[in-house]
Amino acid sequence: MVTRAAPSPDEENFVEAAAAVLKSLNPPKPSSSVLETLNAPEAHLTSLSPTTSSFWFIANAIYQFYQSNGELPLPGAVPDMKARSADYIHLQNIYKSRARHDVAQVLHTVRELEKSVGRPVDQAIDEKEVEAFCKGAAHVKLVRGRPLLLAHSGKGKKLEWGPLGAGNAATALMMPDESGILLFIALLAWDTFVDSHDLDALGSEPRMPGLAQADVEGDEVKLVGIAHTILDNVITEAGSFIESPEYDQLKADLANIAKELYALRIALALWLFVDHNFYSVRAGGSELHNIASLTGGLIAQEVIKVITKQYVPVDNTCVFDGIRSKVGVLRL
Repeated sequence: MVTRAAPSPDEENFVEAAAAVLKSLNPPKPSSSVLETLNAPEAHLTSLSPTTSSFWFIANAIYQFYQSNGELPLPGAVPDMKARSADYIHLQNIYKSRARHDVAQVLHTVRELEKSVGRPVDQAIDEKEVEAFCKGAAHVKLVRGRPLLLAHSGKGKKLEWGPLGAGNAATALMMPDESGILLFIALLAWDTFVDSHDLDALGSEPRMPGLAQADVEGDEVKLVGIAHTILDNVITEAGSFIESPEYDQLKADLANIAKELYALRIALALWLFVDHNFYSVRAGGSELHNIASLTGGLIAQEVIKVITKQYVPVDNTCVFDGIRSKVGVLRL
């Protein structure tokens, strides 16, 4: 057995440098999400106006910086490393000096953009905002939200995914276990069922599948059928095609998930009926406490991100599978 002696303290910085050499050989390149943000239509010169948000002025200026320099502004922070204090401080000063130079160049471009669109001097963009953007330029991401139009389709209306939603959903179907798309479709099927069934002929209240005096087996068949219809519609709307046996496996997995949702609802309804004796009131809105708690925590976390303007929020739709302990994010 051959063992390698630990490096002496004087050589630790060389070992650290050798481990990081591959990172230095690769030229710095912004991620696709960063370039998508910096080159968004709102940041184009023709879209800028005196009332445009300062974010898009700075995004345009940083994109110009990237086009002329081939890299983003330097953040100015030096990562922790093993080095003598004097050497580390010297290196840190070099980084900070370059970062200030980059911020000055971006700020100059911002001022030129403000002049070109006639932005009032008293509404000039704060230099600190430009500096903060430059520091985090390598991590910006554009999140375009959209209303949740899919949950309730309306009486007799077909679910409309839209070009973006259908395309992304069809892509997610290529990796259903990781994306959580089948669970999302099953939930849509549940909402569609509720949206098209009433407790009585007056339409006073929607009916959950499997409620009192309902055709239990018939409701399960309907729910699975709705789920399969939604699956076929999204594939057709996306203009894609999934061959068998992959398509057959998707339908079988979707049917199993829909049945799991249905069985869970029946079990909750029966438990509430036996234990509380107000089946028709509680069963329709029953929730699993642990899932409700987790969902509340996720929502609170996203609200904090928006309020504090820190970290990237979930991009569109988040699906949590409590049975398999998996999370998927869908851009629909």
